[in-house]
Amino acid sequence: MSARVALLLPCVVTLLIAGCGSGNYSKAEQAANETVSLMEQLVGALESVRGPGDVDAAVGRIDQISTRLTAISAENKGVKLTKSENDRLTEMVKSKLAALQSRMQTAAANAGRNSQGSPKFMQALMRFQTAAAGMAAGG
Repeated sequence: MSARVALLLPCVVTLLIAGCGSGNYSKAEQAANETVSLMEQLVGALESVRGPGDVDAAVGRIDQISTRLTAISAENKGVKLTKSENDRLTEMVKSKLAALQSRMQTAAANAGRNSQGSPKFMQALMRFQTAAAGMAAGG
């Protein structure tokens, strides 16, 4: 489960960008930057799970991130970029995502283990995955 969260990271931002379109570069750039920031916050939430007692706080943070991802998707529905704008924006976030992805993989694996498979924690991760998939499909 946690490994799938880590694998979603590049997909979320890339598909958000690909789903956006022309004349709205600044809006798409803002959405991409906010999405990267949310992924950084997700990593922080995952890293905060050092034991079962940390699950409730992490779940609250993950749910807030999921809610915001859903809102970003709705706010940017129908925004279009030209191919060159899309390429420029993709390049801008690529290095941020590369550095974040390895940290996300480690944090997700550790959080899953440290939560001792808490159903509440796993459900929060599933809600995040649903929000991320919705962003990718509808952004």
